Amino acid sequence: MNFPLAEPPLPRRGNWLTRKLAQSALSLTGWRVEGELPRVPNFVAIVAPHTSNWDFFLGVAAMYAVGLAPEGTRKGESQWKTGFYQIAVGANVPILPVAFDYGARVVRLLPLFKPGGNLDDDIATLSGFFRDVRGKHPRMASAAY
Repeated sequence: MNFPLAEPPLPRRGNWLTRKLAQSALSLTGWRVEGELPRVPNFVAIVAPHTSNWDFFLGVAAMYAVGLAPEGTRKGESQWKTGFYQIAVGANVPILPVAFDYGARVVRLLPLFKPGGNLDDDIATLSGFFRDVRGKHPRMASAAY
């Protein structure tokens, strides 16, 4: 007899109170979170575009609202940093792209991306997910792609 496999639990940070407080803070500032955390045991999350120091506060609120930990840089870079990619490939886990869209005031959890092993191709595909996303300072964001 075959039994259905149970879905892995969602990774969570904080508790119900911190989630409700973070959701309220996002709502009061006109922001919302779209999408869901993937039901996989492990993944690497990337957040873009990083164009403002406010991204940190938005990231912390989103992290506690849904359980996602932000880390990265807000400097205008001419190309993407690739440490996240090396970690995902080395651990054989998918990448969760997360967009901070200041134009729509949405933190978007995008579909999982499985790296294929070709850095240039995969970075081009990932950066395409963020092409229509507006950072707080769009001039800085355009340099990152």
